[in-house]
Amino acid sequence: MGNNGTSAQMGNGTRLFITKQDHGYGTTEKKCRKFISEQNGKATVNIEMKADKIRHKKNTLLQALEQSLGVVTRACEIAGIHRSTFYEYLNNDEEFAKAVKSIDDIALDFAESQLHKQIKEGNSTSTIFYLKTKGKRRGYVEKQEIDHTTQGEKIQTNIINLGAGTKPDEATE
Repeated sequence: MGNNGTSAQMGNGTRLFITKQDHGYGTTEKKCRKFISEQNGKATVNIEMKADKIRHKKNTLLQALEQSLGVVTRACEIAGIHRSTFYEYLNNDEEFAKAVKSIDDIALDFAESQLHKQIKEGNSTSTIFYLKTKGKRRGYVEKQEIDHTTQGEKIQTNIINLGAGTKPDEATE
């Protein structure tokens, strides 16, 4: 097939075509070719094994992400997978990205439940934080007043008239 793709004969007689768009997960055609080997005159395709391995890595990452409450660095450490691999999966697999978003929502729900727990325990800092973030529409916001004057004194302004053809050193006040 040249540079556009690779083909291989499957055990069941069907022909598998791999193009640059077909293999996904950010790999190149060259990497896909690596998984096609000739044995006894027949092409054996190990792509299914590779896909299973990737699915397993993704599931391991998602479990670690849930365990770490959405902290990517920690999840990658737990799963033994590099951060760049995580972001490759996130950017190239819509289902994986949705699962990650769901875990982010779970982590946020957990944090909110902890905040509510602290409010119930009488923690005034938590109560104030909650009111400042969730109670804005009821007026629970901090407003800063900034005095743009010279501590109550009038601000002196000078207006310089630069008429047509007048140089700045010839300006009149």
